[in-house]
Amino acid sequence: MSSSNLVEQIKNTSKKTSKGNTIVITGGHTIISQFGPETQILRCPYCKHMAQTIVRPSAAVKTHLMSALLCMCCCWLCSCCPYLIQSCMDRSHYCGNCHSFLGKYRF
Repeated sequence: MSSSNLVEQIKNTSKKTSKGNTIVITGGHTIISQFGPETQILRCPYCKHMAQTIVRPSAAVKTHLMSALLCMCCCWLCSCCPYLIQSCMDRSHYCGNCHSFLGKYRF
């Protein structure tokens, strides 16, 4: 598939999607999904297996900013809390079968 065809596919797909959807293009495959904080079931573009995603939390820019804000407000003892609270982190979704990266939910 040439790069111009891929660009045209992206343009056509982006016109058809509604606001709030996440478009993930991986290896010539287009996945239109809205990733959330919880696992979900979808077909992996790599292994073609219908599987539940594995969710792994990771610290984000907002997590670091919240921690810095707590330090500036003289609550340095609580500055580690954003790193311990799952809802303050981004969540990466991976295939439950082949463990390939599928997308990310941003905090």
